[in-house]
Amino acid sequence: MFLRAGKTPPTTLVNGTTQDTKSNVAVPSVLLTPKWVTTANMASTVVADKFVTVGQLCVGTYAQLCKTAGIS
Repeated sequence: MFLRAGKTPPTTLVNGTTQDTKSNVAVPSVLLTPKWVTTANMASTVVADKFVTVGQLCVGTYAQLCKTAGIS
């Protein structure tokens, strides 16, 4: 977002670089650690972070699965 806007990202945000294969330049990057999302942590990850709402996730055939997993 910062680079696209032509601004320099804060140094506390950038923690690595990614090589641009077309221009052969190291691009400042934010490298995140992947996290597995399961029914056990769904509410505390993607729902809590507002990537998806419970209303979007727990519909139709998934409503009972959400209820069983304690996602409400």
